[in-house]
Amino acid sequence: RKYQNTVSEKLAQQVLHALYELVRGLHTANVQSGNELLKDVLAKNPDAIYQGLVTVILRMVFVLYAEERNLLPTDEAFVNHYSIGGLYDRLREDAAQYPDTMDHRYGAWPQLLVLFRMIHDGAQCQSLDLPARQGHLFDPDRYPFLEGRTKDRIADERLTFPLIPDGHLHRALEKLLILEGERISYRALDVEQIGSVYEAIMGFEVEVSTGRSIAIKPVKKHGAPATINLEELLEQKATDRAKWLKERTDQDFTGRAL
Repeated sequence: RKYQNTVSEKLAQQVLHALYELVRGLHTANVQSGNELLKDVLAKNPDAIYQGLVTVILRMVFVLYAEERNLLPTDEAFVNHYSIGGLYDRLREDAAQYPDTMDHRYGAWPQLLVLFRMIHDGAQCQSLDLPARQGHLFDPDRYPFLEGRTKDRIADERLTFPLIPDGHLHRALEKLLILEGERISYRALDVEQIGSVYEAIMGFEVEVSTGRSIAIKPVKKHGAPATINLEELLEQKATDRAKWLKERTDQDFTGRAL
């Protein structure tokens, strides 16, 4: 039981880092689109970005659990070309052979979206028979920006997927699948352990920086870093900066650091 608790705690923190990777990847895709990808959602409801990426994490955890319990198709076509386990194996091989170009490849994100669609809408082709599960978790219309579209665009319209680099997906999946050098068995995880994954990524917000920023390590062991806008900091009087930093990071800056 003590070992399981340790696994739960470490996995929960790794899932949080996987979320960070997805944030970075979506940011990269937004820049690649000339800031068009997230323009509407940032203007109307920026918190939807956080909610959407948390949903992606939960979808991946659900699929990993389902794959290991043989709740999804086990035929060769699905395992090699649609499953998350198969996707991670290909990304790992690519990272070993082409480490310098992983952040300039963009095939993994569309495959993930296709898998999510298949689970929601179902798919039938020769030996592959995946019933439509519908439901809230995999609904593509909840966060259409993940597919590079707005709610005004119909789901069947030809899409230009967000250019989220394979490197970010590889690192995110590695956090979900590898713990201390060993492959995690989702088959062996209890419901409570999977619940701890969700708890670790609750309660965050997405904010848009208006200047060059740095992250300050959190005071609490598992807290989120405090982001400091350096340009805003420099606008403060020199005598007020320590207080300004204290209010935003909950830390005291003294001596050389100050």
